[in-house]
Amino acid sequence: MSRRTAPSSGPSRQSRGGVGRNARAEDDVVVNPEDIVEEIDDLDLNDAPNEEEMSDDDDAPEDDGDEPYTDEQQQWEDASAIGEGDTVEEWIDDSAGGFTEHSEPIYSVAINPANPTMIGTGGGDDVAYLWSRSDGSVIHKFVGHTDSVASVGFNFDGTYFATGGLDGSVKVWNTVTGALVVELDGPDEVEWLSWHPKGNVLLCGSGSGTSFMWQIPSGNVMHIFSGHNSRVTAGGFTSDGKSIVTASEDMSLIAWDPKTAEQVSKISAASDGRFHQEAITSLALSHDNVLVITGGADNKAIITHSKTGKIIASFEGHTDSVESVAFCSTMPWAASGSLDGTACIWDMSANRVRHTLKHDAGVIRVQFHPTLPLLITASLDHLVRVWDARTGSLLQDLHGHLAEPLDICVSNDGSFLISGGEDHHALIFHIQSQAQSQQPQQA
Repeated sequence: MSRRTAPSSGPSRQSRGGVGRNARAEDDVVVNPEDIVEEIDDLDLNDAPNEEEMSDDDDAPEDDGDEPYTDEQQQWEDASAIGEGDTVEEWIDDSAGGFTEHSEPIYSVAINPANPTMIGTGGGDDVAYLWSRSDGSVIHKFVGHTDSVASVGFNFDGTYFATGGLDGSVKVWNTVTGALVVELDGPDEVEWLSWHPKGNVLLCGSGSGTSFMWQIPSGNVMHIFSGHNSRVTAGGFTSDGKSIVTASEDMSLIAWDPKTAEQVSKISAASDGRFHQEAITSLALSHDNVLVITGGADNKAIITHSKTGKIIASFEGHTDSVESVAFCSTMPWAASGSLDGTACIWDMSANRVRHTLKHDAGVIRVQFHPTLPLLITASLDHLVRVWDARTGSLLQDLHGHLAEPLDICVSNDGSFLISGGEDHHALIFHIQSQAQSQQPQQA
């Protein structure tokens, strides 16, 4: 733990919804293109940098064991973070390092699934970066967007990196060379991006109520999904890549067939009075691809069946908007984070709240550990926290951000997380837990 100088105030919050970024495939088998859509019979899923390029020591920095920076004073006592009129106070820093090149808030973070020393970030400075977790050095800087980069993500094998901006532009970059592979047009404003878990197909939700699916690297539009009447606030592929689910601020949730772009199921406030009566802010998909959980501005978290659109459970207990939701991969639990300053862990087998986790300000991100019964939360009190989901006990208070964290991403092995903040910083935190040597037991 270290301490650094920090301003006591930060800029205002802005965040974006979405799922499917950096999703982990269930196995290493590349999907047959015919299982995605009939139109990509000629898609070469191997049309990407080869193994020799990816292993080039000059382009892929080696992991140095996640040692902290050798010159912490130079890295973290950044006078540019202190604005005129700010009061200065001593700030605890639990991070293992990070990245400070952005000049505006960082809205989206991602970890390369094939090379977890490579981190991607996008921010309000209209720029995206690939940088090294080992020493915080820039690998590639991506310019060309004319508005905030609101969403970023790596494809299944880490060879492509996509950036989506509020300028309506989606760009795909080569992670080895840094070259622009293709620029994709269509959306008026990018809300979120989601890569197919086993193929080079990219999905995007827009501000106009439509979603777009492209073949990469050709950039051919495979389908446009039309069915929402307002902003598509969240969405993504299921983990098997055989379905797509999207949610909108028009209070509707739609499951799609990616082969035909036809609706598989739809539920809305108009069709079922028990469903969300205000905008849907977030969604998550269960690991068996059957269930969808949505969070809404009506303070509810609702679980529906992805194939039928029927409501399975409705969780009511928050007193303000639910900003983030998640499923646990090890237990039959779900989680929701709310602006009321709480995160709730829900027992789906009993349809009741298991734990209510109190924070000092609104919770804007929740994410379960990939292999352990742990919940990670990010809140407007500037902290990232790690909780034992079995007992509800707090395991780690992770200090380091000078303002609220806006996005978090947990590594596939669960050893560390990356957070991007309103303070223009992306930080690395190690996840430590007493639960690491314990097998989860059914409650």
